[in-house]
Amino acid sequence: MPEIKIVSAFYNIGRESIKGFERDVSDYFSYFSFWSGIDNDLIIFTSKSYKDNIFSIRQNHGLGGVKWNREQ
Repeated sequence: MPEIKIVSAFYNIGRESIKGFERDVSDYFSYFSFWSGIDNDLIIFTSKSYKDNIFSIRQNHGLGGVKWNREQ
């Protein structure tokens, strides 16, 4: 059976300024820290500014193997 790949996106859409739906970027990194420990390949669409933080969180789970495919 083929391994399942997980696809996600991580962009700051300014939600911290949407009244009633406030959520800071640090909240999303906290959520990612939890579920990124899943031992599956991840495909994450993001901006270059978040790349190092995403790599670091994955490596904290002992799951390196992250590749950056596109410079923005």
